[in-house]
Amino acid sequence: MENKGSCEKSVNGLKKKLLAIIILNYLDYEMTIKCIDHLKEIGVKHDIIIIDNASPNKSYEILYEKYKSYEDIVVKRTSKNGGYGYGNNIGIQEAKKIADFQYYCIMNPDAIIPIDYFQKLCNQIGQRKEYAVISPLMLYPDKLDLSKISWDIKTPKEIYQFHFLLSKKAKTKVKKIYKYVGDGLIEADAVPGSCFIIDAGIFQKIGYFDEGNFLYNEEAMLSLKLKKINKKCLISLTDYFIHNHIYEKNRKNIWKEYREHFLDKIFRDYIISYKSREYLCRNYYNGQYLLNLKIVNIINVLLLLGKYILAKTFFKV
Repeated sequence: MENKGSCEKSVNGLKKKLLAIIILNYLDYEMTIKCIDHLKEIGVKHDIIIIDNASPNKSYEILYEKYKSYEDIVVKRTSKNGGYGYGNNIGIQEAKKIADFQYYCIMNPDAIIPIDYFQKLCNQIGQRKEYAVISPLMLYPDKLDLSKISWDIKTPKEIYQFHFLLSKKAKTKVKKIYKYVGDGLIEADAVPGSCFIIDAGIFQKIGYFDEGNFLYNEEAMLSLKLKKINKKCLISLTDYFIHNHIYEKNRKNIWKEYREHFLDKIFRDYIISYKSREYLCRNYYNGQYLLNLKIVNIINVLLLLGKYILAKTFFKV
């Protein structure tokens, strides 16, 4: 019997529901509105929790005013921008005030699903007890990038090797073989954090997202925590979502990017990425190859500064 947000029974005074969708907003309220309105257009009836991650603009006020009359949409904001894991964990805590949900869907506002397949995906992991997470196949607006449909859990050695900006490994390693488990499902080390469903009870058991990490590598950390309790991840090949995230640099404008956005974007994002890898290495691998990672970081910083100097000196047009 289908359960599209309807209650089944009372647990500890709360209604039992199938799924809550958690959407984390930061600055881009227009994209979040498009995402929510699209979910409504395709008939999604599950509860939606919008968390504004302390945006310094009017995101929270705009989102709250737009959706305050909806019974199945809650808009809250955090007291600080604590990153991806922190914001989504706040969303889960808000969801737990509404009902006893069986599953949570973590969805980025730039993720677009074509139809309401949430019930189907929940059923698929519900029937396979060794799995706790399922994700639809991730596509980009104009391509299927096989290197992005899932993430491999890197070894401690690979953490620093893949972090080196001159390394070719990060550009060439693509998982070519997946275990097929039937019904259009494949097993993956880690699924993209932009859209996935996770068993609520298991998520609670592993302590939800690691809030010590601000951004990047959250998929690997989640999967390593699941691995400790013998739980795994699935990807549905028969369902997909479009990720409107721009992840490729325009090579024609790379020197312009370095000239105009080195400190506020390129170097800032690099530092966040490095701190995430350092946190992963220190807290999930007992600091193995941490010294190597720090040495690679020094080399990377020098390389980035060198590019910035070249951009400012020789590529001014």
